Amino acid sequence: MATRSRPSELRRLLESLARLKFRQLDDDRAIADVVIVDNASPPEGYDSDELSSICGLDVRVVHESRTGIPFARNTAIRNRNREADAVVFIDDDVTATPSWLEQLIIAAEQHDADFVSGPSLPRIPPGASPRARAILSTLRSARPADGTLLEHAATGNLLINTSWLDRQETWLDESFGTAGGSDIEWTARSVEQGARLIHADRAVTWHWLSEERASLRWLVQRGYRVGFGQAERARDAGTKRSRLVRSTFKELGRVVLVWIRAVLGRDSELRYAAEHRVPWISGWLACAVGLPRPKVYRKVTSDNSGM
Repeated sequence: MATRSRPSELRRLLESLARLKFRQLDDDRAIADVVIVDNASPPEGYDSDELSSICGLDVRVVHESRTGIPFARNTAIRNRNREADAVVFIDDDVTATPSWLEQLIIAAEQHDADFVSGPSLPRIPPGASPRARAILSTLRSARPADGTLLEHAATGNLLINTSWLDRQETWLDESFGTAGGSDIEWTARSVEQGARLIHADRAVTWHWLSEERASLRWLVQRGYRVGFGQAERARDAGTKRSRLVRSTFKELGRVVLVWIRAVLGRDSELRYAAEHRVPWISGWLACAVGLPRPKVYRKVTSDNSGM
């Protein structure tokens, strides 16, 4: 796991790891150790023994001074336990359900998967606006069936078979920096190279959103980044610019039809969900016409480490 300037959130996560249960697997098969990548500069100075006492697991802390998900995740991979069969990523602002890790492992074995992605369901703060709440509720309910093969996934709740890591020369693309999308690009690239990536619907984590991350402003920025990143992957895979632009207007037409149906049916949640696609469409179109990758400004506070 990677963390940056979120000590209280890190403690909450470690406390949830202490509650992990293994009803179908032996405990000693499950966890080798926990690697925490301190992505703050200067480092927070976490004490491994103290963190280990919170979760009841062996903890190692390593420092990565370069800010950003690709740097932190790659550092975690380089510092993995070489005897482990898999590496599991989890974000520092989530909590794991008791069966989370066991379900990831079971899914990997049942489906002979190189990657297993679980849902990270949003915990919506009380101060979220009705519009933001509707959008986040849609994100909570819109997920694939258990065992579905995926084309890409984020790394906030992800198991990776170490045999796949050993075969790859590069993992996350560090040129993404703090712009976001490096995890999606890596998993999509891996699938294109032949990796099996499946969805394990019972491997649930809860994402504790801050007031800032439950705001419309943050959701709009995130939608734009995701749309841009997905168009960038399509472009890099050989999709022509003209086709990217046509795809933009095709998706816009679909969203408009959904929006009209929602307005006529007075379905505010469906209308909000349709409107939430507009930033994604904008990001896709921006990439299609050749605009530069978005530079993300992240204000580092105890609630927002940028990870």
